[in-house]
Amino acid sequence: MIKDAGGPLHDDQGENRAKRLRQECHELPRHDKEYPSEYLRRFYYDTRVYDPLVLRALIERIGADRLILSSDFPVGENDAVGFISALPDLSRREFDQITKQNAASVLQT
Repeated sequence: MIKDAGGPLHDDQGENRAKRLRQECHELPRHDKEYPSEYLRRFYYDTRVYDPLVLRALIERIGADRLILSSDFPVGENDAVGFISALPDLSRREFDQITKQNAASVLQT
């Protein structure tokens, strides 16, 4: 799991664009032909972002099935579950994935 929701890790649009533009990138070994954004779903991320817009962007970019409830208590959010449930347009399935199912899945493996 990557802390702080992956920080700048998922903000890779510039790197993706550079890889498409640079010819030598097309000559790299097979294992490096994926764009950086294609690696993002290989990890889990915590939800310690402090901003509902950032959380919504993570859900849309990476998926609710890759996020795990977390808090920075006592420094940050006092009610981590409330922070998640207050997110506009969050489906019940996404809520359950973030608050329960994803952590349970990781702990079982």
